[in-house]
Amino acid sequence: MVCRPAWRLFGAPGTPRHGTRLVLMERTTLVAFYGDKPRALESTIRGVQERTASLLPGFVARPMPEVHATVIGLETPTRVVGLDEMRRFLDHVGTSLDRADVVAQFGGFLDRDQPLRSRGRRPYERSFVVSGENVVLIGWPVRPNDGVPIPVLDDLRRSYQRFGFRHRYHTTSADTDPDCYLVIGRLPAGDDRPPADTALLAAAEDEIRRFLAASPGTLVPLRSQDISLVRYEEATLVEATSHAYPIGDIDADRIRALLA
Repeated sequence: MVCRPAWRLFGAPGTPRHGTRLVLMERTTLVAFYGDKPRALESTIRGVQERTASLLPGFVARPMPEVHATVIGLETPTRVVGLDEMRRFLDHVGTSLDRADVVAQFGGFLDRDQPLRSRGRRPYERSFVVSGENVVLIGWPVRPNDGVPIPVLDDLRRSYQRFGFRHRYHTTSADTDPDCYLVIGRLPAGDDRPPADTALLAAAEDEIRRFLAASPGTLVPLRSQDISLVRYEEATLVEATSHAYPIGDIDADRIRALLA
């Protein structure tokens, strides 16, 4: 992971900014757990990667530092966002997350109905999915008293709209996305993919879902210190070409000093 001066995010000194408007929002995203991870989460990810490799030929695990949960992409704001508003947005992300006291659970969801649905499916069915090339481990925030999954991430993502950022899965007002999703690896695409029929993929998904459901679940607090703003060259956030900035380090004084 490469750290660079924050002006690469907000525009170099002397860059025309049309007042206080941001000029460099492309290839920018807000993510959780990029780089170092809680030990329990890393162990769960590694265990699922290893099991996937044993079941699906050609599976390539994503390097652990690059595994992350997207909170919201910032690439296409719905309007021009000023520097002061960006500061307020990042403050809101951190304070609202900490106030919500979010604890995400990966695994431990039994094969039964839950109040929460993900893409119209139960958490058990969505806890592990193969989506095109991507192999995805998904968790959800849970209530502390009974472990029932709750849609707090969807609520938080929706709150970002007033700052000019709409979550990519909130195409309409009825759309929801409560998922904390981690792409843990990929399968080869096209001609590079070994022969694998639909039944093999379905069997692998089912086995890993049962493996996850049989576990007590991995509980991972999600706090402001876990969130980074990342500028990337490749959408997978390759560590060597991505620049990560913990949101707690991007305060108003630092922005003003760098843009003076």
